[in-house]
Amino acid sequence: MKTKLQCQSKTRQSGYTIQCRGVGILCKNGNVRCKNHAGRSSGPKSKEGKLKSIQNIKNYNDKRNSTNNKSKTKVTPSIDDWSSFVEMLQRKGDA
Repeated sequence: MKTKLQCQSKTRQSGYTIQCRGVGILCKNGNVRCKNHAGRSSGPKSKEGKLKSIQNIKNYNDKRNSTNNKSKTKVTPSIDDWSSFVEMLQRKGDA
């Protein structure tokens, strides 16, 4: 039987006595929170933020691939794929 986690936050309306009824997500610190009480991030919204995020992913993957030279197959896309993706995002922003 699968059970759903319930958010552990208390509501202000009840004077912090009643627990939130939202479906919770287990956070890194061990607490269970719903999307309204510090759940998952919705990600970057601006063009600059999206480009920075893509660049961080590319740098992380390059670093991971360089330290894990034992495997013959690459787990992540090549730099050309990322470059074309970034160029496409920049063209979309200019249009």
